[in-house]
Amino acid sequence: MTRTIIVYTLPTAYDMLDSELLPKLIKGHDIKLEMPIMREEATDLWIVNIQSRLSFRRRTNANSQKVVIPDQLQTDLGPSPIQLLPLELLSYIFLLSVEPSLFPNTVASALTLSRVCSVWRATVATDPRLWSSTSIHIVPNQKWRDLLILLSTRSGDRPLSLELIWHPTRGDKEYNISISNTLYRQLPLLSPRWHRLQLFVPLDIVALILDYAPLPNLEFLSLGSECEEPPVLNWTQLDHAPNLRTLSFAALRSRPIWWDMPWSQLTELNSKSLLSGPQAVFLLSRCPNLERCQLRVESARFEHEEEDEDVLVVVPKLKSLSLVLGGFDDIWRLFGLFRRLVFPSLDRLEFRDAVQNDSVVGGLYKKHYWVGEFLVPLLDRSECSLEAFRVVLVGGSSHIELGFEGGTLVDRSRTRE
Repeated sequence: MTRTIIVYTLPTAYDMLDSELLPKLIKGHDIKLEMPIMREEATDLWIVNIQSRLSFRRRTNANSQKVVIPDQLQTDLGPSPIQLLPLELLSYIFLLSVEPSLFPNTVASALTLSRVCSVWRATVATDPRLWSSTSIHIVPNQKWRDLLILLSTRSGDRPLSLELIWHPTRGDKEYNISISNTLYRQLPLLSPRWHRLQLFVPLDIVALILDYAPLPNLEFLSLGSECEEPPVLNWTQLDHAPNLRTLSFAALRSRPIWWDMPWSQLTELNSKSLLSGPQAVFLLSRCPNLERCQLRVESARFEHEEEDEDVLVVVPKLKSLSLVLGGFDDIWRLFGLFRRLVFPSLDRLEFRDAVQNDSVVGGLYKKHYWVGEFLVPLLDRSECSLEAFRVVLVGGSSHIELGFEGGTLVDRSRTRE
């Protein structure tokens, strides 16, 4: 009979390893491994290799010695269940629990896992993949410094993914200078290896990381810094970050329109920063290769901007567009931006209303607006065909979510208690 071990998450692995199931499987049954689809190469050959090593471990364990103790119970002197798993499988369990694209909340995930047992400590110490992605939250202790050093020394030459969070302590100038000096010493050395960066740090540290040296491996960049004026970066479109494809502005006042970035090579752009309609159009005009985009548009904040309504902006590769809407004081200025846009490849469109309220506030009754009179001409002009469309409107007592996906109508509207 063939048993199946399915490893998806770390807690599942713990349940399996701490029970008597694994020794029984290895001694008496074949093992078939079913893994989630790996992010990179190595699937079939990788699994065959793991199965081969498990088979060897099973044969070794079958020959382990037994001793009889006075109460007639038998104790197995063979290796512990966790030692029966090869390093590749332990590493993969770890990688599943520390998904680099999500960045866990824990500050030192690799160090946390190394405390489980000696086998995990050996795994953590010897596999550079486990150190190539981490999240560092700078707080008043020394642990984050150790983690930063280990990120550099234990990751080998692998590309690095880092989420760095630091909000300087007000009134403690000496402490802040000490942290800055540490970052200035450590971060520039890693410039050639950055693959993904999420930065929630002061602007001088942002400039240090992004502008010190070329970033040949950087593909994903998220900026969470509030700024009145972004730093001047000496980037050129072709040689400083040639592989940058995804750019995200994660702060409400990160002001993407002021940043000097290699816009034309981006395939994905996300911004939580407030933009007027003309500003959103301007950003789209700078990104001709964009495929996915999410912007927050709030026209009420910008009342005196001019736009050239006769110039069309064509984004030929854009497939997915999501707009978070607000500031409906001038509905024509907000949705009028569609009159200038052409999206020949658009197949997914979403409108999200983050600030609307269907109750009386300050004597005014705010209404929800339908965008059909602007949307239909956009689709006709672009000659595109939507496969998915969604409108999400959140009011004081209701949540309206309507749309379609493929040929199916979707209505997830509900009344909020």
